[in-house]
Amino acid sequence: MEQFETLAKAALAEEDMEKSVALAQKAVALYTGDFLTESAAEFWCINLNTYYRSLYTRLCRAAVDRLLKLGRITDAEKLCTGVIRLDPAAEEFSVFLMQALIKNKNPKKALEHYDYIASLYREVYGVSPSAELEAQKALAVQEIYGSETSEDDIQTFLLEKEQETGAFCCDNNVFREIVNLHVREMRRNDTPAALMIVRLANRSIDPEKRAVYMKQMEVTLLNELRAGDPFTKVGANQFWVLLPGATGENGGLVSRRVFNRFQKEYPKSGATYTFKSLDLRHIHMRAEEKATEKTERRKA
Repeated sequence: MEQFETLAKAALAEEDMEKSVALAQKAVALYTGDFLTESAAEFWCINLNTYYRSLYTRLCRAAVDRLLKLGRITDAEKLCTGVIRLDPAAEEFSVFLMQALIKNKNPKKALEHYDYIASLYREVYGVSPSAELEAQKALAVQEIYGSETSEDDIQTFLLEKEQETGAFCCDNNVFREIVNLHVREMRRNDTPAALMIVRLANRSIDPEKRAVYMKQMEVTLLNELRAGDPFTKVGANQFWVLLPGATGENGGLVSRRVFNRFQKEYPKSGATYTFKSLDLRHIHMRAEEKATEKTERRKA
């Protein structure tokens, strides 16, 4: 660790980019994980653990930036991959990796990494990808499909990941757009829709068990809801489901159906859930009322 610290500080202080990168690569090779993990909870060790992890992250950030500027794209890819292997939550390095892959004319691999990391964040950490990651995804899609496209390309882009059966599980952004589309439909045709909220009640459990319980409910929703019913995971403890054609009242029937299916599929599960159905028209009306109140206050 002393050798790592010496090399890392020298790399960060070196102004010549080639020399700095060479020192950084030597330092990174020495860092294989957190400092004395078996003693990480000891008071004397906590600050050292944090210090070395912070120094490693700062060093890698600077090294990747310089590697990209030098045009050493493959080396940048390798460095980012190493950081992500040690710490998948270091999202900025997923952004760097996608940048490197796109620059290296490998946008499909960049999209594969996005799918992997987005799924990991939703299932393990209960969060959606950042705007920076979404931007890199958009760039990768543009690289693949932005030029002349064949019928096979169009089919792959639109239908490759289509679910043959079950409800439509989507990320928060897609779900929000679908809800907004239904709100527009309501304005024109007064078409009802309900929002069902499924919340994991026993939240004090450890993250691993919570992830298992949420996965059980996700599978239940996929199998029990209609193919046209979109749903999304919100945070680490909730699912929001849009039920087109339903109201808050008959949305309760769907809740009971989902609950019965869950008990049948996972009779030994320790998970408990609460269900709440809301009429989307009421939500929309309240939102419009609040917007009107804000406008009136501004005028006043």
